[in-house]
Amino acid sequence: MKTTLIGKSGKLIAIKPKTSDMNEELLKSGLTSAILEYSKAIQNKDIQSINYQDKVTYFVTIKDFILLIEFTSTLESKLRNQILELLQKKAEQLLEDFTEETITITKGELILEEIVTQALDESRFGISQPFLDIEIGDFSILHTEDSYVISSSENCDDCITDIADLLDQGLRMDNFEPEDNCFSMYIPYDQFVYYLSIFHKDMISQVGVLKVPKNEDFTLFRLVPLLDREVKKQIFINSDTKMSELIPELTKIYDFDRKEFMFNPEYMSVKFLEKNVKQLEKAIYPLIIGKPIIVIGDRPSTKIIVRTLLLFTQHLSTEVIDWLVHDNQIGLNITGMSKEKYNELVMKKLLDDSITVINLDDGKTKSKYISTYIKKIYDQVKKKSQVLVYAFIGSELEKIAKIAIEINGLALLDESDAIEKLKQIKVETKNESRFGKAIRLALFRNTYLRSILKSALK
Repeated sequence: MKTTLIGKSGKLIAIKPKTSDMNEELLKSGLTSAILEYSKAIQNKDIQSINYQDKVTYFVTIKDFILLIEFTSTLESKLRNQILELLQKKAEQLLEDFTEETITITKGELILEEIVTQALDESRFGISQPFLDIEIGDFSILHTEDSYVISSSENCDDCITDIADLLDQGLRMDNFEPEDNCFSMYIPYDQFVYYLSIFHKDMISQVGVLKVPKNEDFTLFRLVPLLDREVKKQIFINSDTKMSELIPELTKIYDFDRKEFMFNPEYMSVKFLEKNVKQLEKAIYPLIIGKPIIVIGDRPSTKIIVRTLLLFTQHLSTEVIDWLVHDNQIGLNITGMSKEKYNELVMKKLLDDSITVINLDDGKTKSKYISTYIKKIYDQVKKKSQVLVYAFIGSELEKIAKIAIEINGLALLDESDAIEKLKQIKVETKNESRFGKAIRLALFRNTYLRSILKSALK
């Protein structure tokens, strides 16, 4: 499902989920307003919906606003009508005190988020099922000395050969000994986005496939770390797990979108972060690229810092542990613990030396990373309201993620075309720091992009 909030003049206010092509959305919002006005002037009635071959778009007018709701045509009508009714009800409540002139983009984005979240909660979907329309499949590849054979395929479409080519070439680069025999790839392709979970063993690659519409690219991008973790957990429990059994379970993954406490001072405080963490630029970069962070201190302080750091992970679905109890929880994105617990883990050699550590006892941060770029953006707004800080940082993270998504779309192109396209993306980005972080994010989504990136960035 895709929802867009526009003004009656055609002004684009907010869109959910985020999309990588905002120019297209700006054009659509203006055309939508013009079509609705034309229909009303000529036929003296409003258009309620437009049916396409693979989707249907509904138009809900609320005072100065138009809410566009796009469903895939495969969603059953009873469920569609239920969600529509709830969306309209929530929109009327939350937009009651606003006009097109008084609503800001930031406020509009927060309101649309609230409209959709509340409506889906009441329709019994909630955020535990982030995709209303998702297809699953799986296939296996037998790698031979100089080629490969697709030995089985279930519910996979025409791009399976291109994906198999990419995977086989990548594994040959690693001499069929990848750093991790359980890994994933995120690939935008045509009008869809694919999450591929791969388990490689004894020259056979099992591949599980999640396929969602292109307008869900940002949501799937956010979820990749959680999907990866769930796959690895299941394979660790049972190395004989089949992708055909595992992939259906991934559609039920919980999206840790933390907005329910983001503006509650009991959980989050920019002032407290500013006062207690003096080298924040060392912590920001690992947060942006999804590397783990440890926060050491007393329990109440640690909890606030852990939750406030989520400001810098809005583009990733992030798991946190406020206070570590069991050693096997290490490795989640942000983990709080006592100094005694940290020292115990160091003695047991359970921590990677490269992990970023924020010590609240002395306010110092130990990290091999640094990000002055995002820190400068944070410094511009840190004294403003937490809503504005959240929105301002989120806007920049969204830009980085969109570039990373576009870079991931190069995976199935011929290498020469991919190199030219990447150079074009770099020129259009106009910001070396933003582009560099997008490259790192893209590589985390598909490690086999590295040969293309290496050639293009020489």
